[in-house]
Amino acid sequence: MEKKGKREFGAVIFDFDDTLVNTKKAVEDAYEIILSDISQKYGIDKGKLKESLSEIQKEMESRASNKRDYDRANWFRTISGRLGIGMTEEDIQKYADIFYSSVRDNVGFHNKTEDILIAIKRKGKKLVLFTDKDAIKGQKKARLDKLAFVKHFDLIVISGETIPERKSDPASFHKVREMIGMSAGEIIMIGDRPDMDIDNAKIEGMSAALFRGYSKHDLCKYTPDFILESIEEVFDIL
Repeated sequence: MEKKGKREFGAVIFDFDDTLVNTKKAVEDAYEIILSDISQKYGIDKGKLKESLSEIQKEMESRASNKRDYDRANWFRTISGRLGIGMTEEDIQKYADIFYSSVRDNVGFHNKTEDILIAIKRKGKKLVLFTDKDAIKGQKKARLDKLAFVKHFDLIVISGETIPERKSDPASFHKVREMIGMSAGEIIMIGDRPDMDIDNAKIEGMSAALFRGYSKHDLCKYTPDFILESIEEVFDIL
């Protein structure tokens, strides 16, 4: 862990995807199943399918936050058109369903996650889960409901559903802070996205820890107060 040193925080906000759970691997595994099936059924080189998928992902990430489209049915529809596959609408929807169910049911996480959350609660900290909504309404809640450790959170906020503001909007962090009922200086945000989790927490005046256990994003506007390589390192700062 970089930047060692404990501080007194009254509340700890955790991001969900690629912080508490390894969504990145679940997504990759889902794509592997789907692209293998498309390749076999439609006789398309799997390498071309992966290239097209990668291009679409980059296009989505480069768009303004309010124009990003994470509906995987649209992604597979676009791949079909660009490569001239001619996938049926039934198959497109089938692959989207496989993607969502696979990510929901097969996400992995550190085997001590629940113990860590319980230990943080015993320290008298308020636990908050702050995550962005998924492409389909209610999907993120369905994913959260599958995980037993979620019950330890005092507050769960799904941006775009619990509150109208998306996590990419700094105003969402102000709204969450008001819901917590503490000053910004009493709160630390832990997440994997420099642009959302770190920058927006710092704009609100919170402390921020960048988690790099599952994904390696480049730093953006603000420097995190801490960098964590493992979820267990949270006890080095609390």
